[in-house]
Amino acid sequence: RARTRDAIGEIRHVFLDADKNGQDVLAAIAARRDLPPPSYVLHSSPNRLHVLWQVEGLTKESVEALQKRLAKELGTDK
Repeated sequence: RARTRDAIGEIRHVFLDADKNGQDVLAAIAARRDLPPPSYVLHSSPNRLHVLWQVEGLTKESVEALQKRLAKELGTDK
């Protein structure tokens, strides 16, 4: 129950989950001029990773739309 939209108080991170082609995802992020370097990259297992950017001032709706768009463009998990 705690992991619902209503339980979110403040958006602090944008998050992507790459379950395949992790190095390709990082290369694609690095090649984009419209994205800052990630704040954190967690390598969870070979070629799988989590990418996080620290953010401020985003709404639940805007971050959800951003994560969905980035996931589609970068080929990460939806």
